[in-house]
Amino acid sequence: MLEAEALGYSLPAGIMDGWKKYQRQRALTWAPATNNDYYNSDLMQAYRLYTLALAKVPELGAMNRLREYPSLSTTARYRLAAAYAITGNPEAAKSLIQGRSIDIKDYREMGYTYGSPIRDKAMITEALILLKDNEKVMPLLRDLSNQLSKDYWMSTQEISFSLLAFSKYAINVKSGNGINVSIKTDGSNSKRLQTSLTLAENKFKPVQSGEGNIDIINKGDGAVFARLITTGIPIAGNEEPKSSNLNMDVSFHLMNGTVIDPDKLEQGTDFYTEISVINPGSHSYYEQLSLSVIVPSGWEIRNTRMEEASGVENSSYEYQDIRDDRVYTYFSLQWGKTKTFRIVFNAAYVGKFYLPCFTCEAMYDNSIFSRNSGKWIEVVNAN
Repeated sequence: MLEAEALGYSLPAGIMDGWKKYQRQRALTWAPATNNDYYNSDLMQAYRLYTLALAKVPELGAMNRLREYPSLSTTARYRLAAAYAITGNPEAAKSLIQGRSIDIKDYREMGYTYGSPIRDKAMITEALILLKDNEKVMPLLRDLSNQLSKDYWMSTQEISFSLLAFSKYAINVKSGNGINVSIKTDGSNSKRLQTSLTLAENKFKPVQSGEGNIDIINKGDGAVFARLITTGIPIAGNEEPKSSNLNMDVSFHLMNGTVIDPDKLEQGTDFYTEISVINPGSHSYYEQLSLSVIVPSGWEIRNTRMEEASGVENSSYEYQDIRDDRVYTYFSLQWGKTKTFRIVFNAAYVGKFYLPCFTCEAMYDNSIFSRNSGKWIEVVNAN
């Protein structure tokens, strides 16, 4: 909100005043957490003080107290240094990080601050940019650029703080005069793309089959970096079961528990799917898992929460969103444990329909997921 406001965007009336009051109260009453390493308590406080400084209402007393905290983490130390830099006290900022390492241990939070080494390195980079320490900044920016260029999933925290660091650097170091290129694809005329901005996007029509070429000619006087991004979904019936650090078993049952194959069901049949999600212990405690169950058009979901006695039990979950054609279930899963969820259906409409794959994944770590394969199913007239 502060960055948006600085760029001229208007915020709802009163929202910043309430935020400042709350954050100042929290800053003054903060105390180190017992399990500080996991919860990043000192980083939360340092970030709070940084944003208060950015909002031009710094809490210098709280900043000085945190500065004396003996177990200040690397990320919190650099974030607090950024707060001092914003308040016009670069000497205090430099004394905080003088001779300090920027190495971050390998970790990934699935809650709280959603931290990771890449996110933390981006925050450290921003602090060094504020202190105008270009000698240390450039290697970090190159490293972040390499991370952003990899064919590798990054969390929203990693992407946003990396881009924020680059934008802070770009404000102080101007280069080039925008973008001036011509783009030509097979079977189309050349197209000019010209802008004074440092980033431009051009959307192509999807290619149905085969291969094609894209020719880009740089007509400007600065370097241009081109990236082609393609996305898509598997054709119905072509999904392949796959899992990573998470296991999932799916079965279908009549209401008396008898296991069935849902390929062909009589109209009016009530049945349920049983989905068991297993944490194999390759990582640790999984937070904020999302189970997505999308049903074929010929089935209807029975919302058992509205029935007095459904006879179907589920493991605990944080939230479940039951819609007309899908059910989203959000939950956590301890190391080596299993949770089982059951969803009741009715074979409502005669015809042939496609049953999409069921997917369970960690919302903030794409290395944790499991999915089965989709298939065609049929609902037939009752005899």
